[in-house]
Amino acid sequence: MRWAALLLVAGISCVSAGAQVQQPGEYDAPFFRALKTLFDDFSSSDLQRTFQSASPIKCSELLGEWRPAAFFNDDKNLERWFHKTFEDVQAELARYRFQGRCESESANVDVTTRFPVRDSVDAYNARKIEFSKIVYQNNTPVPATFDSRARTYGFSLPYLYLLGRRNGTNQYSLVPPDGAAKPTPDVTNEWNCKAVRPPNVTYRFLLCRTVIVPRNASVRSQVEVVAGTSAYVVLSDGKEAVSTFSISAAGGPAAADPGKTLSKFVELGVRKFRLQFARRSWEDKIDSVMTLTGGKLEFPETAKTSGLDYCEWIPQSPATANIVNDSDKSLQYLMSIKDREGASPTTISMEARTAGNARLGTLRCFFPNSQAAVDVNMSQFTAIAGEHVTAELR
Repeated sequence: MRWAALLLVAGISCVSAGAQVQQPGEYDAPFFRALKTLFDDFSSSDLQRTFQSASPIKCSELLGEWRPAAFFNDDKNLERWFHKTFEDVQAELARYRFQGRCESESANVDVTTRFPVRDSVDAYNARKIEFSKIVYQNNTPVPATFDSRARTYGFSLPYLYLLGRRNGTNQYSLVPPDGAAKPTPDVTNEWNCKAVRPPNVTYRFLLCRTVIVPRNASVRSQVEVVAGTSAYVVLSDGKEAVSTFSISAAGGPAAADPGKTLSKFVELGVRKFRLQFARRSWEDKIDSVMTLTGGKLEFPETAKTSGLDYCEWIPQSPATANIVNDSDKSLQYLMSIKDREGASPTTISMEARTAGNARLGTLRCFFPNSQAAVDVNMSQFTAIAGEHVTAELR
């Protein structure tokens, strides 16, 4: 049996990012030099041999969120690309999140994938919807297991969508074309991943070989794999493979806690302030609409807010992930207020902007039991946000 399928596993990016963002912390200039080195090396090499010689990745290094950084089809006449700028990486909407307990460095983990729905991205790029309205397909986690012989972490994604045929070849994608699309029951996408690191740099990458195979294992031995059915994807989390530490200079100024120096929430707006979004809470949620209430961070459909003070986080840019970058002190936060009017509650909004004044997102807080913004105490905001968002005076 001859198996013909064109593999389209790359993520999908917003092409009209609309914001010029600096390159802070993760995904800095050395990162892109390292990625280009990888791309150049792989482009001129035997990918299968390179993959076989790569080192296994440890469980503790695998955990976290990864996104596509480069793509190579096994047929060199077909697609290959790599991200060249910080904006390109931040506009990449596909996510691969590895979670679990590393009781050993080869322990089994789960991988959760997220892909945007293509027609909603097209609507965003056509300026028909806001960034926060992009629809995502969050797939059920699948197990990733370590193969001691191949020295790879492997998993299978049964979330492929048949897009059509071209030159007699089926075209599949991990990106659903629209909200009504259902994964094809015939095939699955197998992944095997190893660690790869350019010479003399510490950034870590995953090199993954992916292949489309029939879901029915009994017919796989009858399949003749042809060029174009497999590919290699470089995933990146933008982090270095070595631990780094930040050391504060002795006697250096510390950020002030407004909860100890201010009594009213609106007093924050007349001072220079910043919001600190806790990475452990927001790393995989900052580009989603989220609700904060009673110290809990929840998706809107599960949050109960009737009659309660609460905040709603609304992302407004593909570069929103920059907000959880602790090392970037250049972000600006602007406060606006609206007193209670009829059925509309008192509202205090804080908008995050880049140093170049591009919008990243807005934290909008509602206080239905307060007549005016000046009546809202700082402690009310603290009770809403808990440990997930804190305010600092600069």
